[in-house]
Amino acid sequence: MVDAQDEENEKKHKEEVDKYSISDQMKLLDGIMQKGVSYFNIKEEKDRLEAELLLAESWMAKP
Repeated sequence: MVDAQDEENEKKHKEEVDKYSISDQMKLLDGIMQKGVSYFNIKEEKDRLEAELLLAESWMAKP
């Protein structure tokens, strides 16, 4: 039982780390977009990260 709880806690922790990592990347891209730097398609990358964030949040919401 403890092992199952540990696995569940580890899974939740990884999901939280992923969520916050994606959020931080999105903030960075927002800053780059505001400065007008366009070395690659920033909007496309931000849209991809937003989709990943929504997925991570949906996994966190599951019991």
